[in-house]
Amino acid sequence: MFFSCFLLITGFLLLVVQQADALRCYVCSSVFGACDLNDNLGIPTTCKSGEIACSIVSVTGLIVKGCSATLPEYYMCGDQNPQFCFCTRDYCNVNFVSAIGALYLPRLAVLLLTLFATVFTRIIINPR
Repeated sequence: MFFSCFLLITGFLLLVVQQADALRCYVCSSVFGACDLNDNLGIPTTCKSGEIACSIVSVTGLIVKGCSATLPEYYMCGDQNPQFCFCTRDYCNVNFVSAIGALYLPRLAVLLLTLFATVFTRIIINPR
């Protein structure tokens, strides 16, 4: 039991510490220059204090990427027009695929860590 609690707490702290550093996002706008989802990714930028998410927006072919001080509860990543997405990992706003993946990666890590701790506890520590 102790070991599984240790693993859960360690995993949680790793996620929190990773999120504590200043977020880094790509920043660009195809309105003012080169900005797309493949070659012209934008300027790698360290977000200001209080900016908690990277954003990517596509409206009729125009692309805008940047840092955001808000993180809407409803992320709205999809194929609609306008298409927009928010994510919370460094440089996750490369394109919509990377932004969507960044939303689920931390949740997947916690799920796998929990599963490992449970299996380890039942098989190794408390075999029946």
